[in-house]
Amino acid sequence: MIHARNHVIVLVLVAAVLTIGVYGNHMLQLNELAEAHRAWQLEREAEMRELDTSWLALAGLYWLPEGETSFGAGTGVDLRLRDVQAPARLGRFVRNGEQVSFVAEPGVNVTLDGVAVERVDMQNDAGSDENYATTLTFGSLQWWIIARDGRLGVRVKDLESATWRAFAGIPAYAFDSAWRIEARFIPFNAPQPMEYPTILGTTRTENVPGVLQFEIGDQSFELLPFERHEGKSLWVVFADKSNGDTTYEGGRFLYVDMPADESGETVIDFNRAYNPPCAFTPYSTCPQPLPQNRMPIGVYAGEKKYE
Repeated sequence: MIHARNHVIVLVLVAAVLTIGVYGNHMLQLNELAEAHRAWQLEREAEMRELDTSWLALAGLYWLPEGETSFGAGTGVDLRLRDVQAPARLGRFVRNGEQVSFVAEPGVNVTLDGVAVERVDMQNDAGSDENYATTLTFGSLQWWIIARDGRLGVRVKDLESATWRAFAGIPAYAFDSAWRIEARFIPFNAPQPMEYPTILGTTRTENVPGVLQFEIGDQSFELLPFERHEGKSLWVVFADKSNGDTTYEGGRFLYVDMPADESGETVIDFNRAYNPPCAFTPYSTCPQPLPQNRMPIGVYAGEKKYE
């Protein structure tokens, strides 16, 4: 009887040790995931604090018609700058189809790469990687030409932006491992071109390589992603019932790792749902979710709306 009792005690102790070990490993994994998530948040906020990458420093977006368009901070100009330090007239844009030139107002020190210019042909931000947008400067202001959905516009940045200086972080839900959802990516036989709306009221077309399938509770869902990072990532623009309440009303973005093998298994981490540029500034252009990507539930994870 003593030997049997000792045997039972040993088994109980072994089971307890195994349980503690499994629990300890689980907690270690959760801590590692939480630390990785915090590092991701810090990287996101660092981008917003860098003038080169911060959407908060934008100070204007103006669409260019054909012909000549005056530009400055005074009354009576066609494209009027507001809430910035600038002359009444900085100069004028001259558009001929896809070609745009800028002519500086006499006596106004507009520079390109630190050199004063009187007239300059401006390359817009469309095209191949070798192309770049010509960026002009006056004081703390910078401006360049963007090409969006068949339109050309002037985007302005203020390097002394009060909005940028006031940035104190992006509000977000606390990390919750329950919002890391196992998913399966099922590729199409060939990528399917799909139209999606933009905040400008236009539509764009982009290839969708397949569908992400997953479950939350007892509900099944599908999301249609775009491909990014040379096929290493899937990019999702989605909406859910939290939009307009605790999260940005226009939906959010999310990256998902491409599956490592033919099983299609991957993880959708809604903790990393992040705000589009349009959540931070009215001077941005953003895609909106495909109708198929509007989830009928609230996703209470990731970044909240930015006030």
